[in-house]
Amino acid sequence: MIIKKRFSKIPDYLIEEQKTDPLTKDLYLRELAEILVRHDTLWSEQIKLEDHLLIYCTKGGGILQISNDLVPFGQNQYCIIPQGFIFKIQTGPTDPSIFLTCKFNGEKSRIMEKDFTVVRDLIPSVNNMVANRVMLFDELFNNLTRGFFNANYLYINLCFGHLLATFIYAS
Repeated sequence: MIIKKRFSKIPDYLIEEQKTDPLTKDLYLRELAEILVRHDTLWSEQIKLEDHLLIYCTKGGGILQISNDLVPFGQNQYCIIPQGFIFKIQTGPTDPSIFLTCKFNGEKSRIMEKDFTVVRDLIPSVNNMVANRVMLFDELFNNLTRGFFNANYLYINLCFGHLLATFIYAS
């Protein structure tokens, strides 16, 4: 069983505006979710992704399949699956496994693609905001419930950029 405990999707009309807005066209959030996946369950969207997908495992884990590659994927690990790919995760014995996900796109996401598809560990360091990462997800969820007026959506995108940087540029 797969449960979307928290979920928010940006309306399509707003995404179209963001694609041309000079403040947001470089990187914009499309969807945010906290997904609980029961033990020994296959999770997949079964279609090629239209956007990039960040998957952050906060509990449990399993085996991640991207193309024909099978990779162990567990707690405090993440990967970014590029648009155009199909993924599958077969969860292990932990019940439930918990994944925080973000679908995103924009001009900058194409530049960052070279760093995608590799499962990475989050090792604590000065630049690695592990403790604040879940707090940033919570901040995004909280602000998405407040609506999509312009100033709020700009804040959401800046906050998302900060969150993404804690993954990609952590060392």
